Amino acid sequence: MSLDKNKLFSTQQQVLQQHILESTPKSYNSSQHITIPKSEGNGFFDMHYFDDLLLGRSDICYFQDKQLTNANVEKACSFHIMLSGEVRYHWQAQDKFYTMKSPEIWFLMGDFGLCSSHMAANCRIKNLLLHFSPEFLQKLVPDTPQNSSLIRLLHSDKTDAIRLSDLSIKTRQFAEQLYRYPAKEPVEFLAIHGACLSFVNQLLTENLNNIKSNDKPTSAMLVRDFLDEYYDKNLTIRQLAHKFCTNECDLKRQFKHLTGLTINRYRRNRRLQIALSLLEQGIPIAKVASQVGYNSTDYFVRVFSKHMGVNPKNIP
Repeated sequence: MSLDKNKLFSTQQQVLQQHILESTPKSYNSSQHITIPKSEGNGFFDMHYFDDLLLGRSDICYFQDKQLTNANVEKACSFHIMLSGEVRYHWQAQDKFYTMKSPEIWFLMGDFGLCSSHMAANCRIKNLLLHFSPEFLQKLVPDTPQNSSLIRLLHSDKTDAIRLSDLSIKTRQFAEQLYRYPAKEPVEFLAIHGACLSFVNQLLTENLNNIKSNDKPTSAMLVRDFLDEYYDKNLTIRQLAHKFCTNECDLKRQFKHLTGLTINRYRRNRRLQIALSLLEQGIPIAKVASQVGYNSTDYFVRVFSKHMGVNPKNIP
């Protein structure tokens, strides 16, 4: 099933609608590149169309708060990879609000209808979008008992936005590589299309266990969401289990099954990814360490250097 490009949902398209009064249909295996007007901010959007998916890339910063609206949506799936900044969405038909922020990965599925997005002034937003049909995704997912939850979701009429995980180091490197791919010549289109397919497989490999309906969150999901928001808190596993009405053993087992990580490692990774985003914004190391939950700057520097492979002093 080919995607209808005129109905594809993305922040990139919202900006295209904002700045282009008349847009001509693009053929498959083609690109659009939009530069933000200098009077409004700086940065760019580009979109690369293929017959089975769309890749959107953006790196933007507005001088004032920006709100955009989009109403052209078809039933489809997409991965949103937030490398920097945050975007707040409101899907009006469901009256649901979501905030997607670095360093998160989100999976969207369904027909969301009218949507508005809000971007704060002077906030650099760098993200990737991979957009495709449910049928395309089904081809990549083996029909096994382990994947039964996702298979049922793909066959359903459900509309959902699911926060999957933080960017792993490998996924972040993959995303940065996709940013650097040119796409002007036919051979370059073949290369970027192949890279997109590999990236989707990478995302599925890391996140298959997390692509499930959010209707009945488990204790492990609640703890994960708590750590995502309150990563600077130093609650013990026993305290977390008590807070979310479960026992330590069940929580540790369920959390490892859900995320592939222990609770402490997940919290550490979350802190380090947030720290990286803050350091890239030029915030001093001592302040970053405190904001992400480290009482000692020296200890933060050692942990960051060990697990991120670079001394925070060398972050540009």
